[in-house]
Amino acid sequence: METTWIELAKYFLTPILGLVGAYFGYLWARKKERDAKRRDLKINYLIEAYRHLEGCSIRKPSEDIDRKMESCIADIQLFGTLKQIKEAQKIGQQLSETNECNPHDLLVELRKDLRKELGLDYSGSIKHLRFESRQRK
Repeated sequence: METTWIELAKYFLTPILGLVGAYFGYLWARKKERDAKRRDLKINYLIEAYRHLEGCSIRKPSEDIDRKMESCIADIQLFGTLKQIKEAQKIGQQLSETNECNPHDLLVELRKDLRKELGLDYSGSIKHLRFESRQRK
């Protein structure tokens, strides 16, 4: 019994095509996983930056607030969008010139983009809650 080229191709080509398909599937899954990790890392850093920036807003200056502002500006410049980076640099410039800043526009941008990334709806304007120093009984 003589085997033809077509029969040989049928036996060898099918597993080869299966291996090639599995390899490309593996590469695609690895890329998706890497993209998801990158997205999660970016979101976590920007949430932390948002919290620091919001927490420093409408507060008396202190060394702790200065360190948090430095950290959030650096994180935004690393992980933020171009618009967020420009706003962060503007805040840095304001702080270096007048030792005061208005982070409202940056907070709005951060919150808008974070809510979009997380699949959340827009929730209106930002409201800050601040307690005056209270003595505890």
